[in-house]
Amino acid sequence: MKLNLFSEGRLMFFSAAFIFFALMTVGVIFSATDSEYNLNQTIARGYISKNAVFFQIRDKSKGRPNTEIIVNDDGEVEENYEVDPATGTIIIDGTVAKPQDPHFVINNDIIDGGLTKIEKMLSSGGDNYLAAVHQGEFRGIFYKGKITKIPMVRGRFFTEEECLSRQKLAIIGKDFLEFTLWENGKEYVVYNGNKYQVIGVTGISNNSSLDHLIIVNLGGMSQDEQAAGRLYLDGDRSLKEDFTRMQEMAPGLFNTKLDRLPTPKTLIDSASGGMYLKTYLKLIMGFLFVFIYLSVVVQVLKRQNLKISVMSIYGLSFARRFINVAGTVLLCSGIGLLLGLAADIVLIKIQFFTLPFALLYEYMTLFFATGIIMIVLMALITGLGMRRVNIGEVIRQV
Repeated sequence: MKLNLFSEGRLMFFSAAFIFFALMTVGVIFSATDSEYNLNQTIARGYISKNAVFFQIRDKSKGRPNTEIIVNDDGEVEENYEVDPATGTIIIDGTVAKPQDPHFVINNDIIDGGLTKIEKMLSSGGDNYLAAVHQGEFRGIFYKGKITKIPMVRGRFFTEEECLSRQKLAIIGKDFLEFTLWENGKEYVVYNGNKYQVIGVTGISNNSSLDHLIIVNLGGMSQDEQAAGRLYLDGDRSLKEDFTRMQEMAPGLFNTKLDRLPTPKTLIDSASGGMYLKTYLKLIMGFLFVFIYLSVVVQVLKRQNLKISVMSIYGLSFARRFINVAGTVLLCSGIGLLLGLAADIVLIKIQFFTLPFALLYEYMTLFFATGIIMIVLMALITGLGMRRVNIGEVIRQV
């Protein structure tokens, strides 16, 4: 009987350690892998996330073609329309769309505060978002608050104040490095006849769409350049409210509305319909972990009721009873959590993930804090359960 009880107790302690080791290792690995996948997709689009909202200022004379924009493996944009070489008309899914009015011009004058109309509109959102004028490899950006910034090989990203500055600044991909020149100790690149000071180089360890980009501050673009491209908002959340605010501003600024455009997709996005199995795996793993965790807590109490009752009869203090009942389980849980933390640090140090260290340490901190909270919660539930044990009822069941 003693051997059997010892084996059950040992299994329970091992289960507690394993649960918290799994919380740290599997939780961090799964979260980092998911972020790594999303980062790769974002990079494949030219560093545009799946939250991006693309739009343009409406040409009143033009139809509203519903083209699907796809980014191929080389980072080049493909759109599902055809152009009739004889007439120059655009054919979309067999339907002839109205050509753009050659006389249509977006009025992007400078207004109050020294901003252009497009700058005024794009800077009118809330916090924590990025707005951009997109022209293939060339784009001008503005951002507010906290955003996931583009990966840098060297140098730095724009500050918020620099985004609307008239100083011409640029972040370039490595494909543009051969075109840079140095003057007075500063690096410059010439694009579209304009000279920009290079403050950073974007890219990752592998070749990617980032290598083909030249990103400038929105204020460094001319009024005509701002009016010539697609516009988009991006960020780590839904941008519906920001886009709605800009939709409401557009008629007063441009005397026309905004047209929502399809967001660029990678080929994998198009094939999967934007649905990934990982979304469901997160829920399954979350429910499974909670179930196992609660099962361990319940078993700690259920299997210790007799022991708790005997110690109460002998007059042991609550603190001594708690240590005897839950001390080993809590200790094993803490050891499992620390072992998981050590395993995560090793994975980060050997660069198992191609993610920024700051994001990996954020995941590690999140799951470690979650583990601490769960251990404290286990202790509180155990303590409360010990106080509710009915000694008479336990003795009768024996």
